[in-house]
Amino acid sequence: MSTRAFDRVGIRRAAGRLRGLLLPLFAPLLSPLSPAAALTLQDALGSARANDASLAAAKAERSASRAATREVWASWLPVVEARQVMTHLDDATVARANLFTDALAPFDTLAPPPDLEIPEVNLDDFRLYQDSQRSEITASWALWAGGARTAALRAAHAGEALADESVALQSREVELTTKLAFLGARQATRQVAVARADLERVAAYVEVSGQRLAVGKGTELDHLQWQVAAAAARAAVARAAADLAEARAELAQALGRQLGAAEELEPVVDARDLPEVVRVEQLWCGSAASSAADSGSFAAPGAAIAEWEATLGKRAPAVRAAAAAADLAAAAVGGATAQLLPTVGVAGSLAWQANRSLALDGYREWHASLVISVPLLPFAGAWFDRAEASAAAAAQRWRVVDATREAQRELAARVARVGAALAERRHAREEGRLAAAAFAAAERAFRAGLAGRLELEDARVALRRAELAAIAAEAQVRAEAALLRFLVGDDALFGGESLP
Repeated sequence: MSTRAFDRVGIRRAAGRLRGLLLPLFAPLLSPLSPAAALTLQDALGSARANDASLAAAKAERSASRAATREVWASWLPVVEARQVMTHLDDATVARANLFTDALAPFDTLAPPPDLEIPEVNLDDFRLYQDSQRSEITASWALWAGGARTAALRAAHAGEALADESVALQSREVELTTKLAFLGARQATRQVAVARADLERVAAYVEVSGQRLAVGKGTELDHLQWQVAAAAARAAVARAAADLAEARAELAQALGRQLGAAEELEPVVDARDLPEVVRVEQLWCGSAASSAADSGSFAAPGAAIAEWEATLGKRAPAVRAAAAAADLAAAAVGGATAQLLPTVGVAGSLAWQANRSLALDGYREWHASLVISVPLLPFAGAWFDRAEASAAAAAQRWRVVDATREAQRELAARVARVGAALAERRHAREEGRLAAAAFAAAERAFRAGLAGRLELEDARVALRRAELAAIAAEAQVRAEAALLRFLVGDDALFGGESLP
């Protein structure tokens, strides 16, 4: 390949880079409307929290649990009821009921003997009317329910705490899923750019080899082999574009809305968008960690790991959810115990009997009672219910222990993965730097006739592989840092805001 041909290739590349730099600056002047702002990671997180159906369902369940707590509080209040009963009887029933009063009616007008003190009796008070009304107010209050209400209130508070943990866990899962989907889409975007840049390089070689073949300075074999490489590069672009479409679809699912075809994703800035990446770099990539990395691995920060382990029992989402479920199971024991204890309550009523009208002008009656209920026959069943609830509570407490141990095991695995990802990123960057230098040297040697097409092709393939590896390693570091932050649960330890 001649020096003039390579100069044309270099000029074409320089023009392409210059166009890429100037076009964004002058695009607002060339089009009547400026393009929409790129989607940032923070905007994506906000959209995902607003549109996620599972998070909305968890919040609705939290509202239901709070209403259930208020309902339990209401059970401590007395129950007051008012009733109005209207009765209509047939003629035969009224006649039979009034036989006695009708028989005494003729004697009602007779004056009693003067030497006898007979109280005055109104026979109408004993008469049954065909139409009558009865107004009544009743009140009851359970003074002691055997601890059932206290147990129900404890269970309601535990259910509310469990619902809060469910919302917090779902919110963190939405955040993690959106982060990983956004990072995946950004990685796929960069991979498409690498594939297209590689295709441009190969296309330039195809053009130059064709020109050399036309003037008799090249061989048909070289031209065909460059065409084969170009076909492979176009296939790589197609695969990368398909991967990008899939990654954008996953991101759209996390956002809860469709991504526009022209909607771009803003590059991620770790200091602004991913403080956990900055934190793990500070912990792992210090002077001691860097010296350890020279031997092929990054040293784990012992003090930070100890702090994270101490935090797992209080902040780890899985552990907190298990602890809330244990409180709910313990409250169920109190509810089962209440079935074995007596209950004490009071009740009373006041009623007015009215005849032929709604006026409260009839005779009145009232009653008051103290009710003590002691379970006898269902005692055995209630005892076994309590035993079952106690066993379930003990099992749930062991699940808290198991969740804590699982979180500790996963923490050790996450720490190892973060260190491996950081080491891989460091080596990938070094590989990319060396691959770029090797490709530049291969081009210079090829122009000088000191290297053949195979050497140049090997250097080009190595450069593309190194660029893709660097992109994947960078994305892996960010993903592992996000997963570590999710596991520990305390955002304050990673430069974010702490959970309540």
